Amino acid sequence: MTDKKDGYIIAHDFGTSGDKAVLSDLKGNVLASEFREYPLLYPKSHWVEQSPKDWWQAFCATTKAVVKKAKTPDDILAIAPSAQMITIMPVDKQGTPLRNSISWLDLRATKQGEWLEQYADEIYPILGMAPSAKDIVSRILWIKEREPKIYAQTHKFLDCKDFLEFKLTGNFVTDWSNASLYGLFDIHEHKWSERVCEITDISPEKLPDPYPSTHIIGEVTKEAAQQTGVPAGTPVIATGGDVAVAAIGSGSVRDGDSHVCIGTATWIGVTTKDVIIDPKKRYLTMCSGDPDKNILMGEMETGGAAIRWLRETLCNDLESLDSEGIPYSKMDTLASRAPPGSDQLLFTPWLSGERSPLNDHNARGTYLGLKLGHTLGHLIRAVLEGVAFNIRWILDSVEETAPFVIDNICGVGGGAISEFWMQIISDVTGRVIRMVKEPLNAGSIGAALTAAVALGIYPSFDSLVEIIPIKTKLQCNSETHKQYSKLYPIFKNAYYQLSPIFDSLAELDEH
Repeated sequence: MTDKKDGYIIAHDFGTSGDKAVLSDLKGNVLASEFREYPLLYPKSHWVEQSPKDWWQAFCATTKAVVKKAKTPDDILAIAPSAQMITIMPVDKQGTPLRNSISWLDLRATKQGEWLEQYADEIYPILGMAPSAKDIVSRILWIKEREPKIYAQTHKFLDCKDFLEFKLTGNFVTDWSNASLYGLFDIHEHKWSERVCEITDISPEKLPDPYPSTHIIGEVTKEAAQQTGVPAGTPVIATGGDVAVAAIGSGSVRDGDSHVCIGTATWIGVTTKDVIIDPKKRYLTMCSGDPDKNILMGEMETGGAAIRWLRETLCNDLESLDSEGIPYSKMDTLASRAPPGSDQLLFTPWLSGERSPLNDHNARGTYLGLKLGHTLGHLIRAVLEGVAFNIRWILDSVEETAPFVIDNICGVGGGAISEFWMQIISDVTGRVIRMVKEPLNAGSIGAALTAAVALGIYPSFDSLVEIIPIKTKLQCNSETHKQYSKLYPIFKNAYYQLSPIFDSLAELDEH
């Protein structure tokens, strides 16, 4: 560690529904935070977009608010933005957006994703990920086919974080973690893959320059300084996408460390020094925020979104119209009244298709085994358990191919506030769950600590392991685990039995 003890880092956790900016000290302590929402736009069925104007307005507002909490703006050592991933926006040579961004939730590029699947065996070992309709590469191909004028005018295709960093510095850049989820990045060589660019006929000239997450990609321009309140000349760190910084903010920085993040989407991330390729393509390998490591990542498209769906569609009817809705804590109380296994009620949590361990955009959510004796508590608990079953499926897939055993997991994200849900995940998976002290700030803290390593304040990411405080450790209940283990194979088999029905429903939806 260097001798530098004073100063602040401004970090951003720029999510799907809003941006959180934090003022952090050099140990990752959050001194101030500010949040602004922005909407998702639904111009057509299965289309999900966001306005870059909304993004930048939120970013400037939150940044200004936390800058005011610093003793003086001159004490700000760096700004470190992290953001949602797999969201794409074309810009011209001046960086002006040519259309709204296409969200990671969007499903318009189904045909392009299916076309890419013919090359899966060839490109998966290069990219560390199997082709999907939700990949950036599929959406670029959609723009190329459906909006050729925009494609021709595009100077760069930027992910959300890339766009924000362009607005700060004027440079078209990305970091390795973000780049590795474009579906065009060679994770071995850390550069855009010539072979995949050849297959897709996408010029690497239309892609931002990739750098390690610890790279200083530029400085805040005078124009950006006026809009954000951050002094001109402040270093801007490449940082990492939300998955990369969540791993760091959870303390999962050493080889074999793992974390689960339950937000709108849910993922399991396992940190590793190796590039590990799954022959069955059940998870992906992406670059970590640590330039010397990677993350084995299994993403569920809905996790926290599944319980929010239930809250908004069923549970809020329990409250008056003047209420903000039933608290999640009350939902936990209702669910706790149902026994483990929810009296043989299963929920498949694939409300927006699935990525891992099933790469199937047609997969859907279902309740299986409903009977008259089931209550709202059973319905809630089944959703929590369904997410946990899918997490176990991902973990088992990783352990089949990785050279280590995953015996404990750090829990972060909004879902990790619920000790009840975390205990269910522990009991289903058979692993210890380590609940961090600030699960909602894991992304922001991870971004800030990435900047601290970039500035030389810490010698390595491994040295951060003692920085992240753990609130409590949850041990697996062996008897409950046995109960869940009887349902687990039935949960997995449900997908294979229902898959033809999911496909048939998708065909009807297309017409």
